[in-house]
Amino acid sequence: MNTFKTAKSYQLQILEKHQQKIKQHLSLLNIIKKSVTKPLSDHILHGAILNTSLVIYTNSALWASQLHFYQSAILKNLSLNGFTTLKSLHIKIISSEVSPKSKVSLERPSEKNIALVRHCSDSMQDEKLKKALLKLSKTLSNKSN
Repeated sequence: MNTFKTAKSYQLQILEKHQQKIKQHLSLLNIIKKSVTKPLSDHILHGAILNTSLVIYTNSALWASQLHFYQSAILKNLSLNGFTTLKSLHIKIISSEVSPKSKVSLERPSEKNIALVRHCSDSMQDEKLKKALLKLSKTLSNKSN
């Protein structure tokens, strides 16, 4: 009689537990989405149970405020589907964009254009405008280096 279990059998047990949790999570999410109208259900990203609270994640404050109106319907529908321990609902906002925003690269003016601005400042009669163009040419020159 062999009393030892292979490592593969333990891995399968772990995998089955995770698959069961995923199945439960998808079931929960499906019930939540069926409890609200179609446009709103598209913006429900995740649902999670924490003790006796349900946490729903959405992608904007607009949809979060709309979800508050469906709080009792969601909890009632979940209770009818076996999630009887839930007493409260919390709504959190998360961005659906995971990657950081790319930085915008600005084109710097060429030395020729900076010299043109400087030359224009030399030929100005108005002192205020002359100083402003000179300051602009210096700033552009510093930024392009």
